[in-house]
Amino acid sequence: MCLLIEVPKEKVYFVKFVIEASGHLAFMTIKPGGRIILRFDREEQEKVQELLKHLPILINLHSLT
Repeated sequence: MCLLIEVPKEKVYFVKFVIEASGHLAFMTIKPGGRIILRFDREEQEKVQELLKHLPILINLHSLT
């Protein structure tokens, strides 16, 4: 499962830190322009999306699969 996350450029590493600190098993690729590609198991999908929805910044989520 892959998910493209678009965040403000200055918040990319904040989002990366939150995902890593929460203990979710996701492989991240950081792209220019405030984009992060997450690869994770289907079991992690709901947990990761719920976590991202509750962050205090504007985040756009796009499924890549």
